[in-house]
Amino acid sequence: MRKKIEKIYLAAIIFAAFLVIFSAGCTDKTGFDNSLSDKPDNLTLYKTGFSVFDDAELHYASANGINIGYKQAGEGYPLVMVMGYAAAMDAWDPSLLNSLAENYNVTIFDNRGTGYTDLGDIPAENLTYETYADDTIALMDAIGINRSYLMGWSMGTAVSQEILLKYPDRVEKAVLYAPYYSVSSSDEDYLREYLRQVAYGEVNKPAVVENMFSKDWLSCNNPDEYLPASSETLNQSGIMAAYYASLNWKGSFERLNQIDIPVLLIGGKEDILTPPEFLRAMAGEIDGAQTAEFEGAGHGLMYQNPDDLAKTVNLFLDQD
Repeated sequence: MRKKIEKIYLAAIIFAAFLVIFSAGCTDKTGFDNSLSDKPDNLTLYKTGFSVFDDAELHYASANGINIGYKQAGEGYPLVMVMGYAAAMDAWDPSLLNSLAENYNVTIFDNRGTGYTDLGDIPAENLTYETYADDTIALMDAIGINRSYLMGWSMGTAVSQEILLKYPDRVEKAVLYAPYYSVSSSDEDYLREYLRQVAYGEVNKPAVVENMFSKDWLSCNNPDEYLPASSETLNQSGIMAAYYASLNWKGSFERLNQIDIPVLLIGGKEDILTPPEFLRAMAGEIDGAQTAEFEGAGHGLMYQNPDDLAKTVNLFLDQD
């Protein structure tokens, strides 16, 4: 108990002193006031949407019975990033990737059935988040990563939880951004219905935008200036496979107390898909878990405020 209290106290001091709260007001992508004239030159690079991964070579690894497409950039301790539902690896925000690649050897990849990665022979209706977890570890094995930091977004946090529970020795620290622990309870009705609508092609772009960003933020920002332009073709059968995996997931809440590595749970206070109540509940089950919530931000926190998100992740990963 004392160890847990000390960890939480340390986290409170660090984040109270460091975390820059995101404003729902009309600001540019970096989160800085538009009137500032002495912004670093490299911020211009970020605004163009250029990512260090744009010039990174696309590689393929034979892992867990499929070919997985992946890219790597940066130097330092390995950081493996697990993408979310119905999205390819190029959906990561360029500014976030650029910032993280300054400090770590970052690996991004396409989940099973998405982008450049095969769906495989397992019937879609039999897939589980555990399957995606096995894919991730098999990829790490194939490219020589024995142990790494781990960061997941949305569905990627569910996959990451299964990695932490099944392969605890493979992860040094984990960042769960927009996390959830189940899709089967009444608390997750909205999330579950959204997953279904996406799987069956019932969601258009305006609906995606409304679920990604808060209403206040949308009232004074153009989301097209923040969302990355995806270049990969999404496979509808791969999206359906991810939907089945979501339905097949038995949840993690009763097992979260088994996680004994440092974990940061992070999200937007205006997230309607994975509300902050989810991460708060999870923090109560994971010994020593730290949390960071951003005012005015929704599920698309990394698009709204990638720089402060990157600073928060870097601080957590760098602290002893």
